[in-house]
This record gives sequence, C-alpha cells and structure tokens, in this order.
Amino acid sequence: MTIRHLVATESTQEEMKRWLETGPVSHLDAILADVQTSGRGRHGRDWIAPAGNLSASIFLRDVSIPLTWIPLWVGISLVKAIGKEGLRLKWPNDLVTASGGKLGGILCEKIETGVVAGVGLNLKTAPGIEGRRCASLQDLHDFGGFSGELPTAHDLLGTLIGELSRTANVSTLREEFAQVSLFPEGHSVFWKDSRSGAQCEGRISGLGIHGELCVRLQDGKLQQLFSEEIEGLREKIASTPDQE
Repeated sequence: MTIRHLVATESTQEEMKRWLETGPVSHLDAILADVQTSGRGRHGRDWIAPAGNLSASIFLRDVSIPLTWIPLWVGISLVKAIGKEGLRLKWPNDLVTASGGKLGGILCEKIETGVVAGVGLNLKTAPGIEGRRCASLQDLHDFGGFSGELPTAHDLLGTLIGELSRTANVSTLREEFAQVSLFPEGHSVFWKDSRSGAQCEGRISGLGIHGELCVRLQDGKLQQLFSEEIEGLREKIASTPDQE
C-alpha cells in the first residue's frame, strides 16, 4: 500500500486518475492532499478542504461487493477508523453528527480498472455548504463530544485503509449500517421525486439488495431510492383525547 502525499491539489480524484494512467497502481493505494481547492461531492457540488482536514482518494480493485454498496462500505469503514461514539451515516454517503451536522462525504467513481473512492472529512474546520449545517471533529472534541487526541489526516487515512483491507460482504454491511444510520428503520423521511419533482414521504424499511434505501409510502407501497436526497421528519406524538 502506497500513499502519495501532496501539499495541495485541485482534486484528489483527478490526481488518482492521472496516476492510474501512468501506473502501476495497486489495490488500496491512495492520494492524500493537505489542501484541496476544487473537490467534488455528489451532483457536482463543490467540496473545498483547507489545511488540517482529510482529502483523499483510494483505489479499489476487485472488490467482492457490488458497486452500489461501495459508498456505504467506505462510510462504515470511516466510522470504524475514527472510532468515536456518536457518529452517524446519512444514506447514501454522508458522515454526520448524531444531530445531523455534516462531517464528511464519500464519492465513488467507477473506472475501467476499478473504483476511485474519494473521502472528505472535516477534521479541524467545517467549511460552509449552502443549505447544509456542517461540523468538524474538532468541534465535537471542543464541546465534549469525545475525548482523546484527534488523529492526523495521514494517520486516519492509514487506519481507514486498514479497515478497507478486510473482506466485505453485503449481509454484514446491512447490519452495520443499521447500527450507525442517522435515520433508523421506521423513521419518517421526505425527499423530492427525481422525475416529477413532487415531495414524497415515507418510513424507512431498510436497505435493498443493491444498497438502495427502501421506504414504505403512506399508501403502503414500497419504494426504492437510489440517489435521492432524504431529510428526516420529526416523529408525530400521538395525542390522547381529553377524558370527560
């Protein structure tokens, strides 16, 4: 396993692709940048990472699980690598605090020879993202969220690669995701339909065979979500009529 450490880059994803063009690159080789100026999240959103945060891309080859499960696998492995209580995954690819503040994200891209998994994590600072509440591990540390020393980006990446070196299987990932999911099974969520644009609501019913999120609609039908942005609804507390 080799980690190429860069002072600054526009995108670790693009750096990894260039490395793959010149080769050779082995399974779990990675690129780590102190500063990333033009990183990307899902749907082409910007992900800017100043010094002190984690910006890395890892090359995955011949992985034993389907492509659609890889972001969840990387996210679960990242939670394990950090090793702190109170961290959650927001389906499909966000690492968040227990209250939903975004700590980081995963972006996986399929290429001819494998998958490039980009990992961004707010270690020291939390750059703003429009429409999202963000947080950093330093914030959690300062406010008593957990004790002990914060890992460096390099050490955390090494631990993450160690977690990814273990063989993954779908049944285990489904169980592990349920333990760290921001929204547990039965929780009400809403999202915008990708075709009609209409707002939909349902209750989470676990993960499907492809890692998709299954939700039970209000009419009882089961719907599969593959890339929609979900948000949680506060659970309604049943009221009891006043007794006469």
